[in-house]
This record gives sequence, C-alpha cells and structure tokens, in this order.
Amino acid sequence: MKAKKLFMTLVAVVIMVPSFQSCKKGENDPGISFSSRQARAAGEWTVSNMSMENTYTDDDGDVSKMESTYSGSTETVISTNVDGDKVTTVYTYSERMITLEKDGNYSETWTRRKTSVAVDYADASITDPPATILEDQLDGGIAETMTKTGTWSFLTADDAAGYKNKERIIFNVTSQTESGPDQYFDPSTFEFLWGTETTTESMGNGEMSTIVPITQLKGKEMIVEGDFAGSWDYMTTDPNGFEGNDSYTNSFSMTLTQD
Repeated sequence: MKAKKLFMTLVAVVIMVPSFQSCKKGENDPGISFSSRQARAAGEWTVSNMSMENTYTDDDGDVSKMESTYSGSTETVISTNVDGDKVTTVYTYSERMITLEKDGNYSETWTRRKTSVAVDYADASITDPPATILEDQLDGGIAETMTKTGTWSFLTADDAAGYKNKERIIFNVTSQTESGPDQYFDPSTFEFLWGTETTTESMGNGEMSTIVPITQLKGKEMIVEGDFAGSWDYMTTDPNGFEGNDSYTNSFSMTLTQD
C-alpha cells in the first residue's frame, strides 16, 4: 500500500513539474511559477533603467548616432552628427510609467524637463556657440508630457525568428497626447515668450505599433531588450532627383519594476 501511494505521488510530481516549467518563456524567467505570464505582466510598471543606441547611415556612407541612458529619474541623450559634433542633453523626469491592464488595455505616460544642453565640436577651433548653450535651449523650463493609450497582447511563437510563445509583447497605440514648450512672438512687447502647446492624435489599431522582446519577467521586475536593423530605398521629388538607400540599427534594454 505504501509503495502504491509513493508511486502515485511520483506520478503527480512528474505531471506537475512540466506544467510549472511551461510558464518559463524568457531566458531569465523563474524556472517554476504559479502565475501565468499574462498575470505577471499585468500591473503598473515604473521605468527604472534604460539604454538605447540608434545609428543612421545615409546613401553616402555617412553615419549619425543617438545614444540614450536613463537611470532613476535622469536621462542623458548624446546626438552625434556626420561631422562628429556632439550635443548632450540632460532631462529630469518626474514620472515614467507603463500600465498593462488584465483586460488588454495599455497606457504609458512620462513627464520631463530639459535641464542642460552642451555642445562638443569635433573641430576644437569652433567656440561659438559656447559649450553650454543659452537658456533659450532649455525650453523656458516648461515640462514635456507624453501620454499614450491603446492595447497590448503577447505574440505567438515565431520559430524562424527564434521567439517562443508569449516571449514578445505588441503595443498598439490608438491615442497619443503630447504637451510641451512652445515659443512664440508677442507683438505687444516685441519679445519671444514661452508657452505650452498640446496636440492629440488618434490612430487605427495597428497603425502605430511596437513589438518588444521580454528576456525576464519574474517577481516585480521585467526586462525588455532587443536589436533591430532595416533599410529603405527612396527617390527625391525635385527635377534633379536621385535614388538612394539609407539604413539604420537600433539596440535597447529597459528594466521595469513594481512597488
């Protein structure tokens, strides 16, 4: 009788273990989880760290680059043009949130202020404008806010691309509202003043979508990262137009956490 009970227990363990392990999708997911990946992804997430690098190569082989690092509440963006000149912009965020609802709705919002802008010329003989740009480049201290709403869902497996089922999330943005600094001329004072401009855009489902691979989803931490590349052909519309081909690469890593 004891042997029979032991056998039945072992059978139950053998059946249960694979079902727990099937929840592991990302390479750094927990080996055993009692929650589905859908349940673990749902909730309010704070962006705690992020790094991103974009390169753009034009038809002549000239390369420009944009690098961004974010930690805590500070983002540093370094843009390098084809001549090697660099502009470093620092932003301070008061919020940077992504909310994934269980019903498939999604929202994202961030608010930031530009706190410094600096120029580093490849040609050291250039000194104008100075290394620290005047306050006009700080947008009058007015904050920028971005809010997106839409839907989210997991994608199925893509064996050709090397992705498992529920290893990627697709975000479909259906509404986007931007509010930010706007400089205008006041004819009564003959001065340029700062104000705020707000625009809202609505999109059809799938018109504005983003796919992100998830490499870790465990506890209260989610990591998304990926590498992308592409190119496109073009033809200018002027009478002396010409054809060309431009290309780009993008790599990013983002860590999101929950309280």
